[in-house]
Amino acid sequence: MKQLLEPEEFGVWLNGFLPSGIGRLAEPPTVADHADPKQSHLDGLCLSRAWCLAGLGLPEAAARNLAAALPHVAGGDYAGEHWLASFAVLALAEPP
Repeated sequence: MKQLLEPEEFGVWLNGFLPSGIGRLAEPPTVADHADPKQSHLDGLCLSRAWCLAGLGLPEAAARNLAAALPHVAGGDYAGEHWLASFAVLALAEPP
């Protein structure tokens, strides 16, 4: 929506879509075992959130999510590292 609407229209839309603010959606989830194939998806969620939060103009929240997941992109376990890099590239790129 940010790419479709003018900045002031986007602000109105976002406040209507998230009337209580971004809240817990901006906080990285807790991952107990990064080697667990199911839990490693939470690292991907952090990277995806980092990308989206940066695009929404929330750099602090984006940085928290990036910091939570980036250490597990390489040098970790195959459960995550074979696919997390694609999400890390998006998260590290300039927001649209």
